[in-house]
Parts: sequence; structure tokens; C-alpha cells
Amino acid sequence: KKKKFGYNILISYEDILFYCNINIRGLGAMKDGFLRVAAATPEIRVADCIHNAQAITGQIIQAAENNASLIVFPELSVTGYTCSDLFLQSALLDAAEDAVLQIAEKTSALPILSVIGVPLRASNAIYNCAVVLYKGE
Repeated sequence: KKKKFGYNILISYEDILFYCNINIRGLGAMKDGFLRVAAATPEIRVADCIHNAQAITGQIIQAAENNASLIVFPELSVTGYTCSDLFLQSALLDAAEDAVLQIAEKTSALPILSVIGVPLRASNAIYNCAVVLYKGE
């Protein structure tokens, strides 16, 4: 059986957002069993966590305004992927953690689940992680 999915493509100077509806059975809060998902590609600056957090926050707000329930970002979207040996610097990792907290705070009132790529430290190692945020947590 073929299923019809609705798509909206929004393109602007600073970002690209792609929306689609995904059929999720058994989730009563979703309209007709569909969850609206946004895939975002923010304009980032390498190692500029403040700028990147602002870009990410803006896209989360835009997705929520377009009734998305979930938004996903590329890996290492908070720092940029090509930081190379900067990933070994505490200043960058501290800024990345602060940026995630800033994003969580600024989107805490929005009913949207956000998945954001960020490097995180744990047990004397650095991991390429996906942080999941919802209503400030």
C-alpha cells in the first residue's frame, strides 16, 4: 500500500529546513498518527558556538512555528565539523556545552523535540554526540 506524505521545503539565505510527515502508529497526540519532522542545516561558523547556537535556536523556533514536533540537526552543528585539533581545547568544549544550555533555555517554552550534534567530554575522552532537548531539558 502506498502512503502519501506531505512535504514543505523552506529555503532562505541563512538556512535550509525540510519538513515531512512521518506515520507513527499508537501516538494519540499526533494528528492521524503522523508526526511532523524538520531536518535543518544551519549556517554555521567553525568554532563559533555563540553564532551557531543562535542559528540553531532560530531554526528550532521556525520549525515549532511550522508545527514540527521534532527537529534534527547535523552532527557537530554546535561547533562545526572541521575543528580538527580545536576539539582538544577546553575552551571550545566549554563553549559548546554553554551553547547547548543556551539553546535549551531559549527553546524551553516550545513543544518541539530537538536533536543537536555537539562534542562532549566524558571519562577523559571526547565524544561526537547527539543531544536531545525538550522544553529546556
